[in-house]
Amino acid sequence: MKYITVTLNPALDMNIALSGPLATEGLNRSVGASFSPGGKGINVSRTLRALGCDSDAICILGGFTGAKIKSMLSGEGVNVRAISSTADTRVNISIVSPDYSFSGKQCEINNPPVRGDESVLDRDFLSKNNGGIRPAEETADILKKVTILLQKLLDQNGEENTAVIFAGSIPPDMPQNTYESLIRYCRARGALTVCDCDGDALRYALSAHPDYIKPNLDELTQLSERRIMRDQIGIAASEISVTTDCETTVLATAGALGAYLVKGHDAMHVASVPVERVYTPKGAGDSFLAAYLYAKYERGMDEKKSMNAAARVASKKIATQGGKYPDLSTVIG
Repeated sequence: MKYITVTLNPALDMNIALSGPLATEGLNRSVGASFSPGGKGINVSRTLRALGCDSDAICILGGFTGAKIKSMLSGEGVNVRAISSTADTRVNISIVSPDYSFSGKQCEINNPPVRGDESVLDRDFLSKNNGGIRPAEETADILKKVTILLQKLLDQNGEENTAVIFAGSIPPDMPQNTYESLIRYCRARGALTVCDCDGDALRYALSAHPDYIKPNLDELTQLSERRIMRDQIGIAASEISVTTDCETTVLATAGALGAYLVKGHDAMHVASVPVERVYTPKGAGDSFLAAYLYAKYERGMDEKKSMNAAARVASKKIATQGGKYPDLSTVIG
């Protein structure tokens, strides 16, 4: 199986460990900080690389932050398929305690992409161009380039031997049905399609009947439009799968509650794998998704074994500091 990830809204993640409790007013000092490439699709590609598997990572990169992401991913051996943007790729911030005593909890600040020039101060530009991210014609051109690049890679890989993973948020200057359109295109070409997003973007994507969606508990709650109790996760996932005429498998991750694989009325649950210390929960679900696909389609494992392998990989990720991806080749088993 060949893998393509699509990250429309990547980020340079800044991971900060404070020297004391977070002060919401006044000065905070850190004892350390690190940068890592971020965005759900990028996280999937990084996990696949750590498992010893190649993927093409389509991502929109701009400015010094975009250049940094491209350099870091290339250094890890990820095949970056960058589409340039005049907007600087966003910076997201994660804050943890110095001794990681939050038990995996952290303060996160997610930002939009920004323009790195004076046009951000131009009120006329801001009003006409979706908050100042990109001119409308540039956004349309970027989306066209994404489709052309997908077409090229599908031609190279062979459609029926390719999985395309659409993951992460959609930037404010792009239509919320962007994933829906791209999934329909890839499905028509015969590719396996996977979608991991939330809100309206996920609702639109579901109408295109992707082969898999990967919501976490919060995203599942949003999609179901009701509070999901811990003993209702499988039921809620089943309801969503049924709405697609059982064409879509729901791979729902729920942190310490484990994960569910649901298609129609058939559900499977695997427990989470305990770790001594949780350094960050960020990227755990993305690692789970990548490891499940790898175990099933590369290693030929059945669904139960693939789920258990994915749980082991996710636990390894959350027990690793600084946004890094350790060697995962021995974790699958």
